[in-house]
Amino acid sequence: DQCEYESTKKYLLTIHSKAMHQNIKYICNTCGHQSSRKRDLTRHHQAVHEKKIFQCKACDFQANWKTALNQHHQTIHEGKRYHCSECNHQATTKSNLTKHKMA
Repeated sequence: DQCEYESTKKYLLTIHSKAMHQNIKYICNTCGHQSSRKRDLTRHHQAVHEKKIFQCKACDFQANWKTALNQHHQTIHEGKRYHCSECNHQATTKSNLTKHKMA
């Protein structure tokens, strides 16, 4: 045990270990931005250096990441909500529902 970090997801523990204990970093060749995950470096490069934009086909919304566009489409155009099992609260993302439950 190198620290007190805990996670129920093995992949998050691996990411944490690489970034914090093995000092594995992915570095942008253009600006020097550092990331502990290759995926995040790819997203950084697309958004910052390539100015890649994902356009919603149903409205004027634009996003730098495809996941953001997908989330927009699900919540705005499909009405997807995450329901709290303890009250009537509805969240637009799983992370917002988790924050709600922890409050």
